[in-house]
Amino acid sequence: MADTTLFQAAVRRVGLRRAGQVMAFMVAWEAARQELGRSPANVEEYAEHWRQPVRSAYRELARFRETFPAETTPDRLLDQALAQRVGSLGQLRVA
Repeated sequence: MADTTLFQAAVRRVGLRRAGQVMAFMVAWEAARQELGRSPANVEEYAEHWRQPVRSAYRELARFRETFPAETTPDRLLDQALAQRVGSLGQLRVA
């Protein structure tokens, strides 16, 4: 699994459709980080930033956590992607 991308790992864990939803959530979380100049303090702030229902944001976060159970938010994986300077989040290599 050393030569596996984040997206491939997600697909193995939850399937193609849900993996795509998780990647979209991670991209939206990163956009919020960029626009706020920091990570959202919590999922409620993320929802407010995107003007979406809090329940929807919690569902997105739950899907993310189902896919990556060791993570509480996308922050660490996003930081890793930025450090690796990958062209897209799906290209991030994971161990």
